[in-house]
Parts: sequence; C-alpha cells; structure tokens
Amino acid sequence: TLPPLYAGSDALPVKGSLSVPAVALRSVLLAYAKGLAAQGFKYLFIADNHGGPRHQLAFESAARKAWKKHRFYMINPFLIEFRMMCHHDADFLSETGLKPGTCGDDADAHAGTNETSLMLVAAPEVVGNYQETAPSLPPKAKLRLASGMVRSLGG
Repeated sequence: TLPPLYAGSDALPVKGSLSVPAVALRSVLLAYAKGLAAQGFKYLFIADNHGGPRHQLAFESAARKAWKKHRFYMINPFLIEFRMMCHHDADFLSETGLKPGTCGDDADAHAGTNETSLMLVAAPEVVGNYQETAPSLPPKAKLRLASGMVRSLGG
C-alpha cells in the first residue's frame, strides 16, 4: 500500500483548497507507474474522487501512457463512474434510481449524491441522518460498474 497522494487539479477557489497543475499530477502518476513497473508490479488501483476536468484528463492521459510505455495498468474506477454520471448514461441512471441533474452535475459537486454515498460506505457515523438515506448504488449497478472496468482493461 502506497501512502495517499494529496494532489489534484482544478480545485475550487475556496479557503483550504490547493491545486497542482495537471501536467505535474500526470508526471507524478507516470513516475509512480515507471517505478512500480521497474519493481515488477503491473497494477496501481487509484481511489480518486475528484471531478475537475484537467484532473480527470491527467489521470486518463497518465493511464494510457503508462500502458503504452510500461505495459502497466493504472486502474481508476472513478473515471468510468464519473463519465457515466456526466453523460447521463441511461442504464447507470436506471440502475441507481437517479435522474439527470442529480449526479455528476454542478448540484452534485460537493456533498451531493456521489460524495455522500462514498461517505456512507467509508464513515457512516459522520453523515447526518444516514439511516434515512437509501443506498445510492444497488448491487446490480455495482456489478455493471465493475464489468465496465474489466472491459476498459481489455478483459
């Protein structure tokens, strides 16, 4: 397990937010891929949840280059989930019971459906009234998301 990398591009301009240029983030990710590949590793699972546009492009670009140059997989499930949310993927919305505008849009940017559902899994005790909140991602949708990741990896 690697330590957390607290770096992101396109942070909101609010007190406490820091942003690094996307090119710097991409360089760090590629350095990780190169170093891990040289040690015989083949995969890096990334637990990311930031939807900044240049941030997402940095991850996507780094993942593609890591594969081309080192035959190294950078697996970031959020890239797939976020794309389905922003494109209002009909199957995704149907399986999650969400409507366009309730996930992946400006209203969902922070403390919305996406982040709240993650906190309900990670630390439900810090989410107010979580007992009244229905699960946001039913098992069928989780399976579809996982199979989408496998397809994106060529499996």
